[in-house]
Amino acid sequence: MISSRSCALRLAQAVTRALVFLPDMDGGGVTVSAEDAQGVRHWVFRDRLLGGGRRCRRPAGHDGDCPPTTSRRGGG
Repeated sequence: MISSRSCALRLAQAVTRALVFLPDMDGGGVTVSAEDAQGVRHWVFRDRLLGGGRRCRRPAGHDGDCPPTTSRRGGG
C-alpha cells in the first residue's frame, strides 16, 4: 500500500519513465487515485503537447513554462 499521494505520484513517474519505450505508452494520460476514491484522479505529468508530438516531462501543476527538452511521448 502506498501511504500518500506524493509517494504514488513518484512511483507513477518512475514506472511511466521506465515504460516510455513501448510504442503505445502515452505518459500524458497517467493519473493516480486513492483506492476508495478512484473517481478523483490526479495527473502525474502535464498533459500538454509540445513540438514534434512531444509532451512536457515536468509534473502536473509545475510553475513556469514547459522546458524545451522533453521526452518522446511524455512522462519520460
